[in-house]
Amino acid sequence: MSKRMVRLVAVCVALSAVTSVLGAQAPVDEQAVAKEVAAALKEYHRLFSSKKADEMSVKGYAAPLVSLGRNNYTVWSTRKDVENYAQNLVTRLQSEGWDRSDMPSPTICVLTPTSAIASGDFVRYRKDGSVIGRYGNAYVFSKGADGWRVVAMLAHQAGKALKC
Repeated sequence: MSKRMVRLVAVCVALSAVTSVLGAQAPVDEQAVAKEVAAALKEYHRLFSSKKADEMSVKGYAAPLVSLGRNNYTVWSTRKDVENYAQNLVTRLQSEGWDRSDMPSPTICVLTPTSAIASGDFVRYRKDGSVIGRYGNAYVFSKGADGWRVVAMLAHQAGKALKC
């Protein structure tokens, strides 16, 4: 295992420990939080599919934003970095015939009153409704003063949603 991967695993373990401690301190209305996160995920995909990268980068993503992809990981540190990422992604996807995306059946795992993971398969569609592809992804959401935002995206195999 590479040093980079060992550090990433250590960060994930530390995050898990912190969320366990925080979760133990305050009771969580998991149904209410899950409902909020489901609405935030739906809004995220609406923003994403609107192709308005500037709006998506402010209302959908937090800064910094982390992506653990299939072959690498990336951190966008500033709001401008996140906006550039969103614009480049939308531009690239449109050039490939993409029109919209959706995650029809997410699994939502509530960690604390202000953190949760929505995981499942998201589908990219063309304008005619045909499917470009189905991809597994987990979105880590955090609730701040401005509401729920995606703080990290974790790629996984399609059909293998993360479970609580």
